[in-house]
Amino acid sequence: VQRQYCGALGKIENCIVTVHLGYHHGDFKTLLDSDLYLPQSWAEDRIRCRDAYIPDDLPYRPKTAIALDQVRHALGNGIHFDWHVFDEGYGKDPSFLFGLDALGQTWIGEVPKNFRCWPVPPQYHSLRSEFASKKVYNVARWSPTFVYQSWQSMTFPRQSVQPAVWDVKVAQVHLVRDGRPTDRTYGLIVAWNRATGEYKYFVSNAPPRTDLGLLLRVAFYRADVEHLFRIAKGEVGLSHFEGRSYVGLMRHMILCQLIVLFLAEQAQ
Repeated sequence: VQRQYCGALGKIENCIVTVHLGYHHGDFKTLLDSDLYLPQSWAEDRIRCRDAYIPDDLPYRPKTAIALDQVRHALGNGIHFDWHVFDEGYGKDPSFLFGLDALGQTWIGEVPKNFRCWPVPPQYHSLRSEFASKKVYNVARWSPTFVYQSWQSMTFPRQSVQPAVWDVKVAQVHLVRDGRPTDRTYGLIVAWNRATGEYKYFVSNAPPRTDLGLLLRVAFYRADVEHLFRIAKGEVGLSHFEGRSYVGLMRHMILCQLIVLFLAEQAQ
């Protein structure tokens, strides 16, 4: 283990970081896959890896690459996904989005406000600022496709608190791929919570005519998946592991997945 960003703590700490694939259909929720995120400093120190029983053929991989491998594994085992949802930690990496495209998957995920796109294709491929891609924060504020569009108010129920009301706008944009705009367009959704002043930005590869309400409902389903992870960590014991060896970690995560699956099946 080393000091690195820990999502559970929300800060940099000495910890083990793992990547998981969750599944949610109706009232059924379970974990499908779990993997160790091996920091690059560890991957380059094979002696340390062998002391922790980390296989020599396990290299450094970004979290997005691990997540794509998990999706490929699930698809290979016959799992069908209607949608994929993810937070901005994954949405900020365009290669992850294009990787899901290549797998034929439909997705909507949150992206950071500095995620870049083009509201319209640039007239020239140039380094000049007027032809450069724009941050979604600025696209939502200044692009005519958003400025001359009215906010649509949508209400989303929540389990233990008052429903959340979001005002939303959507437009088609071109993402950045190898420094150039993509041939196809993607939906950029801006959601504004007037009560809190919070803004969220989502990108999706769903067809342009997809119902906006459906897109937002799917995007906010991520909260249910995150609740699954909280249960797995707090009640099943997924996070209750003191790092000693890779073999022990993988065994622990597999057992936790089995427990979550057993409980999910019993609840049906």
